[in-house]
Amino acid sequence: MILKDILEKTTHFFKGKDFESPRLDAELLIADVLNFSRIELYTNHLYPLDSDQVQKCRDHVVRRGKGEPVAYILGYKDFYRSRFFVTPNVLIPRPETEILVESAVEWIKKTGKGSDIIIADFGAGSGCVGLSLAKEIPNAKVYLFDISSSALDLARKNSVQLNIEDRINFVQGDINQIDKSELGFEFDLIVANPPYIDKGSFDFDPLVKEYEPNEALFSDEKGLFDEKNWAAKAFDWLTPDGAYFTEIGFDQGDFLKEHFEQELQFQKVKILKDYSNFDRLIVASKSSSLDA
Repeated sequence: MILKDILEKTTHFFKGKDFESPRLDAELLIADVLNFSRIELYTNHLYPLDSDQVQKCRDHVVRRGKGEPVAYILGYKDFYRSRFFVTPNVLIPRPETEILVESAVEWIKKTGKGSDIIIADFGAGSGCVGLSLAKEIPNAKVYLFDISSSALDLARKNSVQLNIEDRINFVQGDINQIDKSELGFEFDLIVANPPYIDKGSFDFDPLVKEYEPNEALFSDEKGLFDEKNWAAKAFDWLTPDGAYFTEIGFDQGDFLKEHFEQELQFQKVKILKDYSNFDRLIVASKSSSLDA
């Protein structure tokens, strides 16, 4: 079988499954088997696959056909400017979350905090956010917090392959239960991607619930429990002029902005939109000046 035929058949099969990006899924899976770039799929469209390659492609297609995310099949996901190992123990990095990294980098550069800045990443998972910041800000010291030891093991693997492991610290535990006295210092910047989907909600892709770690997705109090508690923890752990950047649900912005201002006493709070113009990020500062 030649490459062109298997690519077309796979795309057609995925279209029949109503996948959101059938052509892209087919390209990524087949390119992985052949160790080709996506461009090479088309510059070598008459390439003949041997029986072993055909079988590996079929295995990938069967897994994807059952709904398994492409990133878990490949074992990696590209995010921001790097590639990260992923497993079913962590959420798959989303393009929208890159806004969190972009905004935090901009804030660091505007405030001149790049020298010896100390950053915390709450709910680090694969480490894609915190490690991207460490990669972007060479002097940054980053602490990755996660309740899952397997997630932190993967984040550690990612830090090694990015060659920044010497500036990364890993802390296992429930953010809500770690006390400030255990740290002995404060953070200049805290970034977070808490669980924020209402446990009673049905307004999401059921395959996400089936394949990705539910503890990283769903939260009590209509999805607000961890948002509120992590923000309170952040306020306590930040330096007087520190800032907190957290991803939020599309319908949580107004409530959380008021909560951050009135209940937690953050001095300046902003809501940032994602690429679809939905509320995606809250940026909150303990001081009255917020350059973000």
